[in-house]
Amino acid sequence: MMARASACLAAVLLAVLLPSAATASAPIEFTDAAFVAAQARGRTIIVESYASWCLPCRIQAPILDRLRTQAPFRDVLVLRIGEKTPNAIWRRFRLNGFGTLVVFKGSREMARGTPTNEAAVTDLLRRGL
Repeated sequence: MMARASACLAAVLLAVLLPSAATASAPIEFTDAAFVAAQARGRTIIVESYASWCLPCRIQAPILDRLRTQAPFRDVLVLRIGEKTPNAIWRRFRLNGFGTLVVFKGSREMARGTPTNEAAVTDLLRRGL
């Protein structure tokens, strides 16, 4: 009985403590207001063209989530452009398909690509630091 109570207590502590220690904010839907505010603060911004059915997107998403819990990338903001995003925004960022990441540092575009492994995503993010 004591071992079971200890195991339950350990599970509760892990559930409470671990997520707060290593979670990055989820990508948010692109808005001009969020983009302009992040640019004004000089933040590193990733504009991500994303669809749930897109294979490169499905590879990139967990890599981005994991990297954004690490020290150099914790303040990176991911703004997602999707299927319902107006065409004018797609044209503004010169995006033709899903799976492309465009990295900005403030108002300056630093890199773009469709990376499909952790090393390539890391390299793309580093260019925006």
